[in-house]
Amino acid sequence: MATHTQIRAQRASRAAEPPPGPAALQIVALGSRSTAASFAWMRAVLAYGHRGDVAPEALSEWITASTELDPTWIPPHAYGALMLASIGDIEGHERILRTGVAAHPEDPWFPVALGMSRLLHSDDPRDAAAWLELASTLEGGDAIYARAADRLRGAP
Repeated sequence: MATHTQIRAQRASRAAEPPPGPAALQIVALGSRSTAASFAWMRAVLAYGHRGDVAPEALSEWITASTELDPTWIPPHAYGALMLASIGDIEGHERILRTGVAAHPEDPWFPVALGMSRLLHSDDPRDAAAWLELASTLEGGDAIYARAADRLRGAP
């Protein structure tokens, strides 16, 4: 009989593996992109829950697979980006936010999040301002985003 420690070690080694790829996941899901995206997202969430057991690259690949399989599904874009930022994968975080902007061009949350990430992590206030300005022009975008963009550009 396996001990708890052995079972945990086995799970950790499986959790660290990247996905086989979106096409393979879709085949396993009997052609259903939505089911494959759900599986990839659940795998990402489980890997994140066991952060000590997963490589950042593998987590990023699971999140990416989910967003590629179902670009219309918001949680993998929003929460996936936040998960990557929390483990220090800023490049992956911003990549997922950019795909969120592309997949959900009407949603101001994605450009705001990307603008704030660019401000905090890139030391590029002009790029951050551009994203905040975009967010201010979208329905549901707040005028405060435009004011923040003006401040970042050095306007009074």
